[in-house]
Amino acid sequence: MTKCKSQLDLDEAARQSPVVWFALLDKARENGDWILAKRAEDELRRLGVRVRFSRREKGVNNDQ
Repeated sequence: MTKCKSQLDLDEAARQSPVVWFALLDKARENGDWILAKRAEDELRRLGVRVRFSRREKGVNNDQ
């Protein structure tokens, strides 16, 4: 059975890790998976972490 890309199989330790959820949030935003991004943000909030993103301007290199 094929899973949609927003379904996850995480063990309990991973579900309790803000680092895992932040990485999933970042990748989901990059890929335009807004369902997974919302879930990751909700899980981070559950763990007491608040994340805010700002919009990047096109053509701006933020790695400087």
